[in-house]
Amino acid sequence: MEPLLIEVQCLLAPGDYRWEQIESVTLEVGYPGLSGQTLWKHIAWVQKPATGFVRSFAHAIWARQTAESVLVFEFMPLIPAETGKLEKKYSYRIHQVEIDGHLSRSKIQVADGVHRDDLFLFTPRYPALTT
Repeated sequence: MEPLLIEVQCLLAPGDYRWEQIESVTLEVGYPGLSGQTLWKHIAWVQKPATGFVRSFAHAIWARQTAESVLVFEFMPLIPAETGKLEKKYSYRIHQVEIDGHLSRSKIQVADGVHRDDLFLFTPRYPALTT
C-alpha cells in the first residue's frame, strides 16, 4: 500500500514583516500508529521541483532563509479493523521561537483534509485503497 503523505508549506514569504519578530518555527506532524499512540515526526523530505527521484531529508524548521521550503511527511496508512476505513486524522505541534527568545507552542488535531492556519498549509495525500 502507498504511504500517506502530508505536504507542509510555510505561508510566511521570506520578505514577510512577521519574520522581524520570529527567529524560527519548528513543526512536528503526528499520525495515529497501530498501537493507538500518535507517531510524531519532525524530519521530512524536501519537495523540490527537480526531475527524477531524489529525496533529501530535513528537520521541519522554517526561518526567513528557508521559508519557501515545502516538506513532505510520510506515514504508513492505518486502517482500523473496527471501521475498515483509512484513518484520516492527523495532528501538528508548532514551536515558535521569537527574536527575544520567547517560545510559544500550539497543538492542533485535524479531522481530515486540507488544513490552514496562520503559518502553514497542510495538504494530505491519502493513498488509494484497493480491495
